[in-house]
Amino acid sequence: MIGPAPAMHVKDETLNALATEMQNNPTEQGRLDAWFRAQERIADQVLTLKVGDYGHSQILSKRIQNFTPFRTARLWNTWFAA
Repeated sequence: MIGPAPAMHVKDETLNALATEMQNNPTEQGRLDAWFRAQERIADQVLTLKVGDYGHSQILSKRIQNFTPFRTARLWNTWFAA
């Protein structure tokens, strides 16, 4: 969203200035304030929209026991059958 060739093909000088402020501000609080203002700018200008979550396939062997499919692989309390 920032830099000489942003993904949306339109330079946002306000967002570029906030990114520079985040990089160059000497205090942690100053960088944090610039980050919050950048988030507000991104939301206000609708520069990003959440359209879904990352998904993936899970393929299992019948030997794996007690596995519950979830959006990420969770292998707690699972084991291989003898």
